[in-house]
Amino acid sequence: MPEVLKMMNRLFNESGDLHYPITEGEFEARYYQATCNLQAFSASKSPKTDFIENLEHVEDIRVLAMLKFFEENGRNATVMFAGMFPLHACLNHACDNNVEVMDGMVNGTPAVHVRVKHPIKEGEELFTTYIDTSMPRKLRRAWLYKSFSFWCVCKRCKFEGDDNSECTECKKPAEGDKKWPGCSRCKRAWYCSSQCQKKAWVNGHKDICSMKHTVSHQGVSK
Repeated sequence: MPEVLKMMNRLFNESGDLHYPITEGEFEARYYQATCNLQAFSASKSPKTDFIENLEHVEDIRVLAMLKFFEENGRNATVMFAGMFPLHACLNHACDNNVEVMDGMVNGTPAVHVRVKHPIKEGEELFTTYIDTSMPRKLRRAWLYKSFSFWCVCKRCKFEGDDNSECTECKKPAEGDKKWPGCSRCKRAWYCSSQCQKKAWVNGHKDICSMKHTVSHQGVSK
């Protein structure tokens, strides 16, 4: 990256009457903005696969040797791409995301699809995820703050806790070596009493307790 910064400054200084010095701080900020909106994806069929399938229709004895070679050396090969897509770049983050970005094909060309995870109401905002939502809440929120400068306040972050030293619902700390019991299903929330557990369940924990996680970080959902 330092060499790219030097190159960009040289290009701007040698482009005639336009002179625009680029500082290291501005370069890093612009580079970061671009990479945050970059989406990695792969083709469902690689050029190698297409080539082999075309060979199978050729009536030539030499093709048999080629097909045998490809069979012995692996038939498929993943080809990764990266691109910036308007819809994907406009999606905000939520750890309880309602859409996932998937590999796809559009008019025979490798692309991405934005697919809903569950029924969405008219007017409801679409949320993707910038991270692996199966990460512990504390690590997840710290990573998001460090990388994107915001504290996530989605329903998953609201109704999951950091550890068993504090009640996830009323925030009451456990005393001494005592630890609060956790949710037996998701094991990501801890409560000081059955009353707090029931209250959290009704208020929203039931919506995220068994919600499927999305493994995604600057790439395609898995």
